[in-house]
Amino acid sequence: MRSDMYTAAKLFVITAIIFSLFSCATANRIKEMKADLKRNILLNKEALLAIDKIDSAREAKFDKGLLDEKSNTFITKFSDSVKQVITKHVAEDSVILSKRIKHRSIDTLSLRIKRITEEAKANLSNIQLIDELLATNTFTQLNTASVFGPGEFIIDLQNNPSAGDPFKKVAADMLAFAAKFPNKKLNGTFMVLGYADAQQISQGSALDSTLRLSMGVETATSPQLNKELSRLRAKSVTEVISGIMLQQTNANELYKNLHVDYLPQGRGEDYPNPKIKDYREDDERRRVVFVYWSILPDFN
Repeated sequence: MRSDMYTAAKLFVITAIIFSLFSCATANRIKEMKADLKRNILLNKEALLAIDKIDSAREAKFDKGLLDEKSNTFITKFSDSVKQVITKHVAEDSVILSKRIKHRSIDTLSLRIKRITEEAKANLSNIQLIDELLATNTFTQLNTASVFGPGEFIIDLQNNPSAGDPFKKVAADMLAFAAKFPNKKLNGTFMVLGYADAQQISQGSALDSTLRLSMGVETATSPQLNKELSRLRAKSVTEVISGIMLQQTNANELYKNLHVDYLPQGRGEDYPNPKIKDYREDDERRRVVFVYWSILPDFN
């Protein structure tokens, strides 16, 4: 009888010790989780401030004509989307912190905290990349006379090797930026916009025939011909840049995560700068090519 009582007492003590250790471990785990929640809230609030900063920088750069339309749209959508998600997470984490964490919800909550921590770090990384992009000069303006002859749209690198120099610098700038993020999947874009003045293209001229042939039409107005001329010039610039990029990135492990799109557009007789009101029909300021590049996170 005494032996049975001793055994029962021993079991009771062991059980009490195990329960105490378990309770202590649970309490420590909950304490750590609350600390993680607080860190997440601080990380996400830091991200919200950073998003406000890039929104202001994006708006200012786009307003000055130094940021292309595609990048402006991407950054705007990214900022709005991330801001909504972060605001929701901060609110939810604050509610969780204000309440008692129950034992049965520890595992589920622990997975949620881990996921949000990783998400917060990824958001900050992407925000920092965009912030750095917006602080970098990603715009180049070229006078078409420095690249093309009158009425021409082909860049003759064989006879005029120096014509490719401005594009070598543009490509080098993009690659230097990409090299800062070798382990991150990146989407690069070159947007090339060609513009023309409003001078008439002589009907029946060789240029008129060449442009109509390119357009696949028998007749065309002068504005239509000028738009096609500006498109072909933008296309030529794009081809030179893509050739340079291919040489630099081919089989180079540093750029294995970089994908680049090339977007040439002919804007014809549109004003390069809508804020300038004194453009003339024959105006050198209208005979330009704009080259924009950007590198943004790839979420695919």
